[in-house]
Amino acid sequence: MPTFEFTTEEAEARWTALHVACQDFVEDLKPILAEKKYDVGLDQAVLYDVMVSANHDIERYKSWHQDNPKQQKSDAIKRAAYFTKWLTRLRPIWVSRPTGYFPERRDRSVFLNERFALEWALANLSFELDRKCPTPTPDKLFQLLYDLHYRELSDDALLHIFQLYYDLARGTQIFLDLDRV
Repeated sequence: MPTFEFTTEEAEARWTALHVACQDFVEDLKPILAEKKYDVGLDQAVLYDVMVSANHDIERYKSWHQDNPKQQKSDAIKRAAYFTKWLTRLRPIWVSRPTGYFPERRDRSVFLNERFALEWALANLSFELDRKCPTPTPDKLFQLLYDLHYRELSDDALLHIFQLYYDLARGTQIFLDLDRV
């Protein structure tokens, strides 16, 4: 089993950052969802499992793909992908709806874990780049949230998606003009 390359203090700081960000996300939603008589909360034990699982995946990735995994740190792309994977799989944010609830056609409360996962991923990328990552248009955001919720996206697909965001934020040209193809 891999061992994490950070100290207890670093692990606690990482947990605190994730926990505070997720708790703030949930607290911001409470008044909005209360209008629909929904309750929303955070299962801290599940969020802790997210952190442990994501870090195990990162360690496995490092041990297989890096020459010196103890010295080389993971980058924001790996953190974005693996935290997205586990946030959307384990779903630490819960919503309780009233008895007799019938889903509205455009009820997006089912996407709360995906929304937080994307916000956490883009925050990690932005922090490493020291600049804000691009925000998807509303239509593209919905498509991405929908895919994260209903589709099975592999680890490699998530790595590729966040690599594109990272490169785009850095100003790296990622597509050729159609006229030049």
